[in-house]
Amino acid sequence: LALAENITIGVIKNLLRLQYLMQYHSDRNLKSIDPVVQKILAIALYHLFFFDRIPASAAVYQAVEQPRRFGQSKAAGFVNAVLLKAARDPAAPLPPRTSAADYANIVLSHPPELFLKLEQLLGKEGALDFCAHNQLEPPVIIRASADISDLVSPSDGPITLTPHEQSGMYVVTGARRAHLASWAARGLAQAQDPTAAAVVAHLHAEPGRTLLDRCAGLGTKTM
Repeated sequence: LALAENITIGVIKNLLRLQYLMQYHSDRNLKSIDPVVQKILAIALYHLFFFDRIPASAAVYQAVEQPRRFGQSKAAGFVNAVLLKAARDPAAPLPPRTSAADYANIVLSHPPELFLKLEQLLGKEGALDFCAHNQLEPPVIIRASADISDLVSPSDGPITLTPHEQSGMYVVTGARRAHLASWAARGLAQAQDPTAAAVVAHLHAEPGRTLLDRCAGLGTKTM
């Protein structure tokens, strides 16, 4: 499940670049590629260029098998040819940073309409930095309900907790999902987005007041 989630988010975040690579390595425009085949190629190209947890050979093999599952056996050869070309020639030409809108669109997967608005707000370089930051993998952050020395034992391996700028929150490196689940179950810490958590400070919550969270999810803001 975690692997599928990682791949899904990665493909969505880098879709415009993946579509560019798809067209470059196939010598075809998107309109001429079946939508299902586009999805198969996007996932496979993400494996090849952004993901190192699955060998390239396995990614290509799985992608070539997928068209048959969707009743498009004839597309298997096309998928295989595109991915083999991509594996042999990974250095597709990309626009330079000096061509800001094209760079944001293709390299950073931020469409021109969005980049133009960001440029108006932040300036060209600020907008590019903003787009690049969006593409980074976000850190794991927790809100601790107990002394952080109670969270990690020597048997857990190299887990690091670095204080976040928001009081009571820590950036976690080296922890697995099992660690996060265990801390939450024991009431010691909960994974939480600091930006979402910042909403709470504006509620003016005080003893005696009743608050209704109409979109509680896991209830991290409620906590």
